[in-house]
Amino acid sequence: SAAGVLTISRRALSELTEAQLETSLVRVLIRKLEAMPAADLERFTAAARTGALRVRSGWEPDSELHRQLAEALTRACGTTVTLDWAYDPDLLLGIEISTNGLRLAWGSEGYLDDLQRSVTALFDQQAHGSKAEEEP
Repeated sequence: SAAGVLTISRRALSELTEAQLETSLVRVLIRKLEAMPAADLERFTAAARTGALRVRSGWEPDSELHRQLAEALTRACGTTVTLDWAYDPDLLLGIEISTNGLRLAWGSEGYLDDLQRSVTALFDQQAHGSKAEEEP
């Protein structure tokens, strides 16, 4: 079934997680931060001035990645940024920063969710096509 294939894919991605991949995920998130529209960056900056930004990732926080992300946010926001970083196994291979209703995220979950929708639609389409062919 489609759900079984996706469960196996998620498990395989989880088992393939390595420090190098985690570093790449943080780098992509930093690039997304640097390309963020000015209005959104202003909201992040305002939040950074009042307290820690919440970071969730699908792996245990690493001090070097924590430092890199904090430095990138400090550069982008023009103010010292504190991160409240937590491990969330539901993110699998993903990372997100959130504050005051604003969320910046990147990871495999979006791709897997899109794949699940596509596979489900394909199965549904084939099931409906088979039924239509059987009718006289």
